[in-house]
Order: sequence, then C-alpha cells, then structure tokens
Amino acid sequence: MVVNLTRFFFVQRFCEIKMRILWFIMFATFGCAETLPDSEYQTSLKRLPSISRSVLPQKNIQDQIDLEVVIEQGQFPGDGSKSDEVLSDENDFAAVSSRETIESDAQRIAINRALYQVFEPTALPVRSEQEVPNIVAFALKTTNPLKVTLYSRGPFSFEKRALVNCNKFASPSKAQEEFLSKGGPKRDPLGLDPDGDGFACSWDPTPFRLAVSKK
Repeated sequence: MVVNLTRFFFVQRFCEIKMRILWFIMFATFGCAETLPDSEYQTSLKRLPSISRSVLPQKNIQDQIDLEVVIEQGQFPGDGSKSDEVLSDENDFAAVSSRETIESDAQRIAINRALYQVFEPTALPVRSEQEVPNIVAFALKTTNPLKVTLYSRGPFSFEKRALVNCNKFASPSKAQEEFLSKGGPKRDPLGLDPDGDGFACSWDPTPFRLAVSKK
C-alpha cells in the first residue's frame, strides 16, 4: 500500500513538472517571439529620403536622379536613343514657335507637295462576250415570290435530284448563274429548279428587290 501511494505521488509530481516544461516552451515560442508592427515598414520608408547620397551606391544615386528627371521634366534619360527625347510638345505654341520659322514651314510644305501623288480614276474594264448572266438584273425583273410555280418542269425534275446538283456549286448565286446560262428560267436541263419558280437551289431575289425599294 505504501509503495502504491509513493508511486502515485511520484507520477503526479512528474506530470506537474512535465506540464510546467510544456507551458514554458509555449510561452517562449509564442509569447516572446519578435513581431514587426505594420508601422515599421512605413517608418523605414520615411527614413529613406534622409539618407545621404554619399552613403548610397553610385548606381542607386543615378537611378534616383533619373527618376527625378522623368517626373519633373518628362524626359526619358539613358543612352541618347530615341526613347531619351523629350515628350512631344507639338501642342505647345511657345515651344514650337521657338524652333520653327516661316521658312522652315515653307520648306516642309514644299517637300510634302513633292511627295504628293494624284491617281486619276480609270474606266472600268469591259466585260468579255462570254459574260455570265446578271442575276441582280434578273432579280429586279421578277416579282413572283419563292415556291410559286411559273414554269413547267419535266418528270425527272424533283427535289432529291436538285439537292444533289445544287451541292456541286460553291453558292446559290453560282447555281443561279449556271441555271440562267443553260436556258433558265424557262428551261432547266440541270434540274436546279424543280418547283418552277425560276430560282435555282436556295437562291433568293428578295434582298435585291428590297435594296431597290429603299432608295
């Protein structure tokens, strides 16, 4: 019994010591850690201008001088290239008048006149004898809407055949030109106008009619 009590008090004492050590470590880690307040950064920035130029390296001194030139004079310092020139002052009358004269303006005008070229308009080229049908003129001559039969078609003129033949052309306009050149709108040997309205494939004369009506 005495041994058990001794062991109990020993273990209890050991746990207390261990807890104190842990508390000490936590306090040393989090409580005594060095912190940098937010104001320290601002304070360090305020102290920078007071540093003597003689203390700073030569490169930093030149950078500060260049920055002052850019801000105060609008000049880009460097190696004398184009980017180092003063910003344009063409809108400053005093600056321009100080370096330009009537004679220099006259010389500039003479140079511009010498470089000026006039190109006279020429006549439009004449179409060849083998010109394609004018589908715009054809559209303006017609008044019937789409899918209204005006011309009779043969027994071999049906929608499926027209769909296959229309796919051979790059556009409905090309199909209409070929349709008119082969005897359309009265004849349709290529089978491009199965409904007989005079318009091949999906070509539509409505946009041309509307363009004229809005004049």
